[in-house]
Amino acid sequence: MTQTPAWSRVVLFGAYAVSVLCITPGCEQEQVLPTVKPVEKTTRISPPTPAALPPNHPPISGADAAPATKVISHDGVLRLTGIEMSIPEGWVQEAIQPRPMAPVAVFRLPAKSKGLKDGAVRITYFPGMKGMDEQNIERWVRQITMADGKPATRDDAKTETVNLENVRITTVDVTGVMRMSSGMPGEGNTVSNSRLIAAIVDHPVGPHFVKATGDAATIEAWAGSIEDFLKSTQTK
Repeated sequence: MTQTPAWSRVVLFGAYAVSVLCITPGCEQEQVLPTVKPVEKTTRISPPTPAALPPNHPPISGADAAPATKVISHDGVLRLTGIEMSIPEGWVQEAIQPRPMAPVAVFRLPAKSKGLKDGAVRITYFPGMKGMDEQNIERWVRQITMADGKPATRDDAKTETVNLENVRITTVDVTGVMRMSSGMPGEGNTVSNSRLIAAIVDHPVGPHFVKATGDAATIEAWAGSIEDFLKSTQTK
């Protein structure tokens, strides 16, 4: 009887072992690879470009910008941060488009005579500009050119300061050719025979800035109510 070689017995045993393993449960299943967590991509978002300041505007930092203010004036009272002001009869409140450095309130002053344009009152809030009264006064005066073509000076403007309870109001009143700024240096339209009444309304969490502009005749017709509006300021 012929004996099987040793090497042949080893091959047969290996084949038998593989066959046994392959009939065990799970042999036919594919190998499960470990899950690899995908690498998350980080997108860097650049901050929005701040709006350009009007020409000659005192510099303000991001921290100086006014926080969001909810203005309520349905009952004839304009409620702002830290103060309240009585809205004169006849003033028309305008909608405000949200944007950087937007005013907190805008009113239209209807023209009293045909052929004249309506005036406007804009209220802004920059508490970081406290103590910069002189810079703002100079800026407002420089927006006016006199009839002889020369820039207005402090001598051409009427300046007055009134102290109320916890409120100091400084007003500047000047008439001439006004440059209406577009927000870009060197750009803007000029309007002749214009009048500007601007005020710094300073208070513990102020200041607010009130600026009335328009045809000289229109602003003159509303000058009394502008003064009443300013002097109605009360802290809250």
